[in-house]
Amino acid sequence: MPPQVCFYVLVSLLCSAIACRSLCAQAPNPARLASESAASPTTLVSSTPGLKRTSPLAKARELYRTGKLEAAEEGYKAILRDDPRSAPTCAGLARLYLKQKRVPDASAAAAKAFELARQMSAGHAAMGKVYIRQAQIAEAEKEFPSEVRRGTSSARAYFGLAGFYSTILLFDVR
Repeated sequence: MPPQVCFYVLVSLLCSAIACRSLCAQAPNPARLASESAASPTTLVSSTPGLKRTSPLAKARELYRTGKLEAAEEGYKAILRDDPRSAPTCAGLARLYLKQKRVPDASAAAAKAFELARQMSAGHAAMGKVYIRQAQIAEAEKEFPSEVRRGTSSARAYFGLAGFYSTILLFDVR
């Protein structure tokens, strides 16, 4: 196997391992959740720190995760009607559009998320995925590694970096 291929495989595996570690670190403690739900059954903690499950953003994310994309899109759009400067909502909408293969819409949503919060990892990850879908490899290469070098705890940045190197490896775009 050529050394470049070995390098890309190794980096992809490493990024996946780091992302899994990051996800495990962010996962809620089951014992804490049980005690919190016993104390207050209507307030559950979502996977995003500081975000209640009853918030509109948490509901839209849950709809996205369960594959109810049209309902999730309506949820994200309702949030943007109330707060057009919500960068996490724009990033979520970009992910949703990518899932629906609506790349131009995803590009616009990711650009808005990036514009609203340049330091937000989700915005960088969304832009990187859009760049990959648009075959703009040089631009995608700037998004993912910069987030990882910055020391982000976002699993999306690590998974995006692994996906980026997998794309390079599979399609030999360099």
